Amino acid sequence: KPPFDKTTFKLADNVEWVTDNWNWVTQESEKPAGYDAKFSAYVNEEGFWLAVNVNDPVIYQPTDADIPWDTNMYQCDSMQFAIDCLGTGDATKRCEFQVGNRGGKDVLFKHSAPEVGFNMLEGWHDSNTVLDEKYVRIEKTGTGLMYKVFLPMSELYPFQYSSTVDHMRISVLVNNNDGNGRSYMEWSSGIGGNKDPKQFGALKIK
Repeated sequence: KPPFDKTTFKLADNVEWVTDNWNWVTQESEKPAGYDAKFSAYVNEEGFWLAVNVNDPVIYQPTDADIPWDTNMYQCDSMQFAIDCLGTGDATKRCEFQVGNRGGKDVLFKHSAPEVGFNMLEGWHDSNTVLDEKYVRIEKTGTGLMYKVFLPMSELYPFQYSSTVDHMRISVLVNNNDGNGRSYMEWSSGIGGNKDPKQFGALKIK
């Protein structure tokens, strides 16, 4: 079932969290004590739900609303995720998104989208687009941050939901920066080090 209501963003009861297979990647800073992450995802014919809960003792999100989303958001506390839309491992057929806060506003940035040619879809947006804020919510939990994203199926094109499909290939990454440089924690791989959907993990959706 969906981990939250897509309109109110209220967390559902008895959410099934994915807690294993997370890996810390040190770049500029060491892993803080107590830092941890888990996520829950769901997909049906309506779209894709993703909730990511991060235990982070220090929240670092600049208040400058003019910081470019595509070049700087991942340098702060934020979340990224990507979907292999065709399940073939082709980097040009992935959707990738960044989620963060800028100037007090929750931002969902569509970093990468497959080319659709002339097959334009209603509700679809191209790469390097800030999506409607109604699709994202970032909440302070007292122990860190919870990211909640709902995407209508049109934004994941050419991914298509089918009742016969039992998994999808995704990667989830949370960036950490306490003011001393960025490092990150990832579930599967293929976002932070390089853009390689072959490294995405298989998430059961049944």
